[in-house]
Amino acid sequence: MSVNSGSEAASTRDRYEFTSDLPLQPVSTGTTLVVRGDPAAAPGELAMRLLSPVSHGQGGTLLVDTDDTFHGTATRWTDVTGCPASRLAVVACDGGREAPADGLGAVACVSQPNDLTGLGIQYSKLARSFTEGPRGRLRVGLDSVSTLLMYCEDVQTVYRFLHTFTGRIRSTGQLGVFAFNPAMHDERVSSVVAQPFDAAIDVRLTDDGEREMRVSGLPDQSTTWSSL
Repeated sequence: MSVNSGSEAASTRDRYEFTSDLPLQPVSTGTTLVVRGDPAAAPGELAMRLLSPVSHGQGGTLLVDTDDTFHGTATRWTDVTGCPASRLAVVACDGGREAPADGLGAVACVSQPNDLTGLGIQYSKLARSFTEGPRGRLRVGLDSVSTLLMYCEDVQTVYRFLHTFTGRIRSTGQLGVFAFNPAMHDERVSSVVAQPFDAAIDVRLTDDGEREMRVSGLPDQSTTWSSL
């Protein structure tokens, strides 16, 4: 019994779990996911649910939000996940025009979404402060890749940034979840920006208005459409 218990504990430490209402098995540390779907299917909302720590032992979350303010991000986080804002660190892209929301775990900002160097620097700073503190392990998100493409225009610049970003997540054993709207871009661009990720989760609305998700590229996961 003691050997099995130790093995199970080690397995838990090596994987990130998700809330029971998501049809997704735990994934290995260092996994990076791109969540794809049009705005009606709310890929950003699904990304937040994947980023939600299921227990205190599962650490905190760092979100790079290219489209919202500190207050807007904090409100969406608590509404979607039910987790307190103290479990969330936010990098905003509004140049610091708005004061940080009360209660967030940590905050930083860059001037605008095309400041990719600044985003990388602020991510590194906040990641260190979260993982070296009581929050421990870290889930990292970016909402959204499509906004980066709108501001940067050059897909290769965004690709290099994503390649470096996901590499850091992989090497440090974090979990990465990146939202993306492929309907905004042609097939070539969508293919290029998908390359740095280990796997994809597609989300859609059915004709009946139900949301569904499908996983591709991850072992031990169902590859059929499942209800959310």
